[in-house]
Amino acid sequence: PPSPPAPLQMRFPVSPRGLLSYLVTLHILRLGSDGFRVVGPGYPLRATVGQDVVLPCHLSPPKDAQSLEILWIRHQFSEIVHHYRNGEDQYGDQLRAYWGRTELVRAGLPNGSLDLRILGLRPSDDGQYVCTVQNADSYAEASVDLEVAGVWPVWGFQGTVRVSVGLCVPARPLSHPPTQQLRAKGQVVGST
Repeated sequence: PPSPPAPLQMRFPVSPRGLLSYLVTLHILRLGSDGFRVVGPGYPLRATVGQDVVLPCHLSPPKDAQSLEILWIRHQFSEIVHHYRNGEDQYGDQLRAYWGRTELVRAGLPNGSLDLRILGLRPSDDGQYVCTVQNADSYAEASVDLEVAGVWPVWGFQGTVRVSVGLCVPARPLSHPPTQQLRAKGQVVGST
């Protein structure tokens, strides 16, 4: 008889078994969750490449969050941006792109603040983040949308172009029109 086909394997930033176990635990805890809620800003945050930004999130009702497990993940990818447990940051499963660039704002933890600071924003930081919080009895989460814009110099112009969500517009009026019109691949079409 023919042998069964080999199962497909997926790669995760953490072991698949560990991630699955964590997600199942979170789901079970969420079903019985009534101890607290996690609240995000309710509107998208906007920041510029290179800036530092704080993703706001807090517990409702306010309670000391120092003993809770706090996990910030990228929603689309379920990748760990920052992990806090047992009073310490846990860097073992953190996504490499965030190494040395995130910090939980600990001063707010006694009042239920779960804010995450991201240092030196990059275009790839654009997207949705989810703050999850759990203890032995409860689980809750909230999402924060971050829109990252950038300012880059444009060759052939005296000025800059601001790029945000696929839209390119001059950041300030250009001092003169371009001296050459270029196609997308850099071929000269005409001159002015």
